[in-house]
Amino acid sequence: MWRDLQMVSSFTAFSFARQMRLLISVVQYIPYRKCLLNVYLHQIGKHADGLCVTCGKPETVSHCLIECSNGVVCSAVLAACSKFNLNPN
Repeated sequence: MWRDLQMVSSFTAFSFARQMRLLISVVQYIPYRKCLLNVYLHQIGKHADGLCVTCGKPETVSHCLIECSNGVVCSAVLAACSKFNLNPN
């Protein structure tokens, strides 16, 4: 049982770390309006369609941070905004 818990927690930690790397890469490039999201990668010919893999909408910075209904990063940003009574838009 402990091994099963360890595997689940390590997968969750890996998933969280991956989402945090995505958030950091997005925030880092916001001033340049260019980042490693699918829309920009599509513009430079490095992604097939530029759509979000979780919901199928164009993956822009605003989509990733506040619009994606299935995104972990979006959920965290919206939760933090509601906690501090901030309007995410």
